[in-house]
Amino acid sequence: MAPTKSIANGFRKALSFSGRDSRAEYWWFSGFTTLTLFGTAILVDSLPPGTQTVAYKLWLLGLVVFTVLYLSSTFRRLHDTGRSGFQAFEPLLVFAIYGAVFVITAMGFLNSEDSDAAGWLIGILALNALLSLAFLITMARLVFRLTRPSEPGPNKYGPNPNEVSS
Repeated sequence: MAPTKSIANGFRKALSFSGRDSRAEYWWFSGFTTLTLFGTAILVDSLPPGTQTVAYKLWLLGLVVFTVLYLSSTFRRLHDTGRSGFQAFEPLLVFAIYGAVFVITAMGFLNSEDSDAAGWLIGILALNALLSLAFLITMARLVFRLTRPSEPGPNKYGPNPNEVSS
């Protein structure tokens, strides 16, 4: 599918978490949204200090909108490979666990009357390394799933986008 058509379809199906997206459609749209967010972040950062606050708030609003767009596209891409769209949340779940465990262990360290600060630090660093590895593994699994070819023919999520003319 042509890049402009892929990007237009991504916006057209912005709030649709059902159906299927081809690999080309997904990657063109994801690339466009990522480059747009990075480009606008650089633009906001280069503005004079007095105007950055409003621009930053607008950028954050754009980030929320593009996150929803990206998530809906990811759901449809996973559907195209025959997988549940909820698999897109696996890395986020690991990241949330990572954050919660890190906060709990840091609070334990700060509230500890134990003089073994080195032991706490080693424990926190080991836990940090383990959870970082788990996050990287789930991200790699998600990217791998997103790169898989379309399931041939229709599946339970709809017709194959490569076989349907739009």
